[in-house]
Amino acid sequence: GQDRVATVYATVSAFGLVGVSMGVPGSVLSRSGFCGTGGKLLIMLMMFMGRVGPLTMALALAGGGTAPRVRYAEGKGLSG
Repeated sequence: GQDRVATVYATVSAFGLVGVSMGVPGSVLSRSGFCGTGGKLLIMLMMFMGRVGPLTMALALAGGGTAPRVRYAEGKGLSG
């Protein structure tokens, strides 16, 4: 219901680094203020992933080889 919509809204807002919340009627707190430790850690993780970027996170978690993927040009410059 409404709680699920507010939770998804807060999570997407955290990922997008927007910082908006639907809030709790009759309170000055957002719904995140009533989350437990696990929920707050999830919001923080989403904020971190939004800041770093999903592609960067995927590449960092994928690992890969240690060899650099850069090849430097070889040859003489214009001055000889």
